[in-house]
Amino acid sequence: MDSKDFAQVMHGLGELTGAVKAMDQNTNSRLDEIRKDMSARFADIRQDMHRLEQAQSDRMTRFEAHVGEQLAEARKETREGMASMGQRVTRLEEEDKRTIAQVAKLSAGGGGIGGALVVAAVELAKRVM
Repeated sequence: MDSKDFAQVMHGLGELTGAVKAMDQNTNSRLDEIRKDMSARFADIRQDMHRLEQAQSDRMTRFEAHVGEQLAEARKETREGMASMGQRVTRLEEEDKRTIAQVAKLSAGGGGIGGALVVAAVELAKRVM
């Protein structure tokens, strides 16, 4: 091999080495871009997840407040119903007392009339016999 051929081979090797280095730099540059893009996407995903968690937390807070309001309203209605029922029971007890008093008066009056009738029947029976 003469020096001219050797020089051409060396020149070819130099070009090949340069091309490989250029490809390597392009590859590294592209990998850096990919890493940056992936980091940005992960940051976006983290932000989206944080927004979702915050939205869920807000929904739960509103739900708890709504349930609390409903329970308070149900308690109030129950208390009012119990108070109303207590008033009705009191009125029924008062009416019961009045009814018992009237029955007692009627029984006393009826007992007196019944007693008088018995005495009259006994007197009639004595005279008839």
